[in-house]
Amino acid sequence: MDNQFDSATPEQKLWNLTNELRTPVEIIRGYASVIKKDIESNKFDPETVLKEIDRIAESADKIEELLDELIDSR
Repeated sequence: MDNQFDSATPEQKLWNLTNELRTPVEIIRGYASVIKKDIESNKFDPETVLKEIDRIAESADKIEELLDELIDSR
């Protein structure tokens, strides 16, 4: 029984990391869409766009952290 638990742990960790990666990816997609629509409609505020770009960068950093964690766990 302990062996089954041990063998399932990496799978569960991979599952959790995969799910955690989805959130920042969706944030990146969402903010990119907002920026695109704002630019296309000529209704964008540079300050707001800069905040959205910062959020995209933060999400990319989170993805990098998760990938590093995944690589380090192998």
